[in-house]
Amino acid sequence: MIYCLVRAWWPWRPCASTPPELAQKVLESIKQTEETCAVDPVGGECATAWDKVEELIVAASHVRGRKKDSDPLEEYCKDNPETNECRTYED
Repeated sequence: MIYCLVRAWWPWRPCASTPPELAQKVLESIKQTEETCAVDPVGGECATAWDKVEELIVAASHVRGRKKDSDPLEEYCKDNPETNECRTYED
């Protein structure tokens, strides 16, 4: 799942398909950032932590962009080659 930017920086909500490990990294990074910023919300460490979150969000966005290029019918036919929609005919 990909996390979309809904407003400015917050709240995050799941969007369609991104690798689960990347989604997990985003969640962990947000949690760590919240903990870091709870101690010193205007410090350099807080800003650096949010920069890391932003980099992960950008990476997730690039993954989503690559997935848009794939054809949904081709994906379906990979999983279901026996269906009528996926038959190919020889001349």
